[in-house]
Amino acid sequence: MGAGGKLQTTGIQETTYPSWYTDAAKTALGAAESFFRQPTAAYTDPRVAALSPMSQQAITQMGSLTPPTPTTERIVDETGRLGAISDYTNPYARAALDPALREMNTAAAQERNRIAGQRQGMGGYGDARHGVLEGTANQRHETAVGDVTGRTMGAAYDSAMGLRSADLSRFSQQDQQAFQNTVTSIQAKLQAGQLTQQQAQNELDAKYAEFMRVEQDKYDKMGTYMSSIGAINPGSTTTTQGPRQYPLLQALGSAAGAWF
Repeated sequence: MGAGGKLQTTGIQETTYPSWYTDAAKTALGAAESFFRQPTAAYTDPRVAALSPMSQQAITQMGSLTPPTPTTERIVDETGRLGAISDYTNPYARAALDPALREMNTAAAQERNRIAGQRQGMGGYGDARHGVLEGTANQRHETAVGDVTGRTMGAAYDSAMGLRSADLSRFSQQDQQAFQNTVTSIQAKLQAGQLTQQQAQNELDAKYAEFMRVEQDKYDKMGTYMSSIGAINPGSTTTTQGPRQYPLLQALGSAAGAWF
């Protein structure tokens, strides 16, 4: 009751919607509830491309690759790749030495014959003096032969050692070059394998992107559908007059009624 005993009234608004709208809204809410209750779709296809066969082959080769070690072979070793020293000796050295030795041997024989003839002509066969002369001649001959042989064969040996040293260095360079060629080949395989793997990865990425597009499209369509329902308002509102409600007084009245 208000002042002067007048009943306080208030306007009551009520909005009603047509059935086609309420039916569509119920359908939309049901569809949304069903949609969001569905478990999230799991992507089961691989996301990362596997190593290509060429990459696997290159990695295996790289793992078993051993750098060349410095050679321990010496130029005088005849059991290694250099082979026999005689294979490096100039064959013309012996061909030049043999005639010289023959001439020296012939000259030495003539000298011994001359000494022997002198000893016999003087009646001193077996004389000690001629024996000394013959021994001296033999010694000179042996020295001369040794000198000539030593110079000739020494030069041939030095030449052979030089050639063997050059070949040993060449073998080492060949080992290093062969190793580098192998490394270059493996790197080329790795690069080619990476290109193949990248192509496979691009295909997997495109497939996953399409999966995500389809899944997102479901949410987009649901959002569009719900937005279209909420965007329109076909309801009509009517206002009626009724007694004003006092919630506090109603609560007190209910409590007082409970005591009696």
